[in-house]
Amino acid sequence: MTGACVHAPEGAEAAPAAGSREAASGKGRVVAAVGFRAATVTIGILAWKNKALATERDELAAENGRLKSENDGLNSMNRGLLVQLAELVVENVWLKSASGAGSTLGKFRGSPPEQRESDDDECT
Repeated sequence: MTGACVHAPEGAEAAPAAGSREAASGKGRVVAAVGFRAATVTIGILAWKNKALATERDELAAENGRLKSENDGLNSMNRGLLVQLAELVVENVWLKSASGAGSTLGKFRGSPPEQRESDDDECT
């Protein structure tokens, strides 16, 4: 059987010789496929993380709106309390004054301040 050739079955490809250009190309395809899959997984993870962060951002924006509304209400309440405080300070100053104290004491004694004797005379 000299001169006989061995042929590969029809439809089958012959394996490339080790170190040949075709063998290197096959390894490159495997590396490229692995790299592509890794990139796909990484993109998927990043997309999932982005969606989670977007959801968190929306929740924080809603909470921020609620807190802003609450803050506005508290500021309004604060302004009202400051007005009341100012009115009380003015009333306190008036009550400490001679005319305010006289009017207040006159209400308790039942007589107007003009008809009473001066409190200064009683103390001497």
